[in-house]
Amino acid sequence: MFHITYFTAPLNRDILRQSLPYRRLPDYARIELADCSSVPERNVLYAASADTAAEFLSGTEADFPVTIFIAGDSPRLDEFFCREQINLIVTSLPLTALFNQLNRLLSSMQQWELAIAQAVCQRLELSQLLALAGQWLKGHLLLLNSGFDLIGSCLHPDLSDDFAENAVKNNGISGSGVVFLQKMLEKQGNVPGRTVSCLIGESKNRCFLLPLTAADMSPACLLLIIPDDETDSSARDMLPRLGDAVLRLLKTSCAQPSDANVLSQLFEDYFRNGTLTPLSPVETQRRVAMLPVPVKRYMRCIIIRFQTPPAMPYDYVISQLSRLIPDCNAAVWQDKIILLHSTGSRAESIAKICDPARVNELLCQFHACAIFSAQTKFPDKIFTLYSLSDRLMSILLRMQIKSLPDHIFCYEDHLIYLAIDLCARQFQQLLHHTDIIYLADASVITLARYDREHNTDLTSLLYYYLSNGRNITKTARMMYMHRNTVLNKLNRIYDMLGLSMEDGQIQQRLLFSCQLVTYYQNYLSMELNL
Repeated sequence: MFHITYFTAPLNRDILRQSLPYRRLPDYARIELADCSSVPERNVLYAASADTAAEFLSGTEADFPVTIFIAGDSPRLDEFFCREQINLIVTSLPLTALFNQLNRLLSSMQQWELAIAQAVCQRLELSQLLALAGQWLKGHLLLLNSGFDLIGSCLHPDLSDDFAENAVKNNGISGSGVVFLQKMLEKQGNVPGRTVSCLIGESKNRCFLLPLTAADMSPACLLLIIPDDETDSSARDMLPRLGDAVLRLLKTSCAQPSDANVLSQLFEDYFRNGTLTPLSPVETQRRVAMLPVPVKRYMRCIIIRFQTPPAMPYDYVISQLSRLIPDCNAAVWQDKIILLHSTGSRAESIAKICDPARVNELLCQFHACAIFSAQTKFPDKIFTLYSLSDRLMSILLRMQIKSLPDHIFCYEDHLIYLAIDLCARQFQQLLHHTDIIYLADASVITLARYDREHNTDLTSLLYYYLSNGRNITKTARMMYMHRNTVLNKLNRIYDMLGLSMEDGQIQQRLLFSCQLVTYYQNYLSMELNL
């Protein structure tokens, strides 16, 4: 799709008057001189003299879209200026000069599209593609990620611009430049394929910004800087074609991690052919020592699991995660991302590793969940941590267990469900049935039955109340309830159970029983039949 300014901007000095009810134009195949006897076509741009244009438009259906450039003016054209389907541009140019000018513009766009298509077919690298585009557009090109760090660039030798040169020198945009680009993105309004432009500071150069959008996200943007005195603003319409090619190149070149990943290979060798075939501790230690990010004494796995296949390349997702959880080795294995994080001291909380709120926001964007495993100082036990945490996350997701933040699980916070799962397997082997509900406290079973019969949520409320240290505020937040509602329901629970919540052993017994009943109903999908 063209924008009408691709044709009108170069003609600006010669336009006498115009009516542009629609701004986005189809991809025109050719320019034609309007003929009174011809039938208008959708993929043709028209040029005509004033009188011919009036007769041509008179025979056009009212709802048929037409864009027509006219050489000279005439009162006969007035009636067509109110038509919502007709773009009417009246110029002072002679018809021959107008026709040649339009043909030149269309030819330039078609040659540009051919050049981009050839670049894609030849599988040019990103730097080569940007260099080709920079020559065509006669300006500086910067490819930036969502944090305005530099992915690639091409500086045109004939254009001086401190903004672009500093960005290349510093490997990205910072300070006031970030504020400037953010304002431009707000102006862009998250419309796919829409390019916005304005002046950059005191450089007197023109800036065109195009977000590259995929799956409702903008993982990168193209910034083009050209001299502001350029009368031909065709760059606005040429950028989207380049953007499509760059996005395609990023997807295909980064569909998997770019190099032979040591951590990925380590997991592949450890779980060869889907069965556990442990490497020796010495060999595991040697492999871990080869990881690109030096591993400190205590290690943990962070497993990222996607609810749906990610729309963006794994490398891009990893790069975004690495900004929030630094100093990690990363692997893509079995459609999951595994981050190996290490610290010099044991038992560092998630809050000390990263900002959970920001990580949660990123996971939400990618429709993913993460679990932070326990720690170990033995490299060969990394796979034990991975296996236990991955199993626990499967249990939690199937049971729809809530957490805060809602896309992040901590192994230590939920490991009782893993213990119950292991217990259930042993219970079945030993007793040849799965009624592990016999291990639960009878009062919690009574509460669960009441919930089923009266469609209430007292068992869940008791669980979150106990698991949050009997904190009313946290319980209300987890249950999406008002504080007073929680208090009222707790009073009903006290009356039904007749137990003292002050006794630590009773609290422990009730909490375990709530978790066991939840596992029994939501994971095993079994009904209470006691």
